[in-house]
Amino acid sequence: MTGVQTCALPIFFLELCRPFNYVTAQGLHFFQPLLTTVVDASALEVFARFAERRGSVDVIAAAIDRLDRTGAEAGRV
Repeated sequence: MTGVQTCALPIFFLELCRPFNYVTAQGLHFFQPLLTTVVDASALEVFARFAERRGSVDVIAAAIDRLDRTGAEAGRV
């Protein structure tokens, strides 16, 4: 598979969910007492605050693209 194909699906999903990132962050805050039984409380808080920010989807998409390119370059060597 090429890098475009491996990276396209996660980025497509992120773009599809873009309108809901703030609502998702609010849901994380609401369910925090329940979720902290499974996930670290401080990490959950950091991620929820990050998801509230406008542009957080772009940051995640850029990180996925950067990791995909790094992996593709490492595979060529």
